[in-house]
Amino acid sequence: MLPKSIAHHIQEVHHNNLSDFLLKGNLLIEKVESILNSYFQQLSNLEKAIIFELAINRNPVSLLELEHNIIIEPDGKRGASHLCNL
Repeated sequence: MLPKSIAHHIQEVHHNNLSDFLLKGNLLIEKVESILNSYFQQLSNLEKAIIFELAINRNPVSLLELEHNIIIEPDGKRGASHLCNL
């Protein structure tokens, strides 16, 4: 939903000119960053680790690779259950 809102804003306000948006859209970018940060802060540590792993991988990654790279929480929950929550 958020990406669609940003795209709509760029279309309507900046007439599909991405360069113009990037030059003048700092307030909107700050709002988006604030919203995403608040969502991120509500995630569990494991969910944050999953997001981090997905962000640093430049290629598609399998669930098995994610589970291999992420430490399992003491409660024994694996990445698959948290991945569904994201």
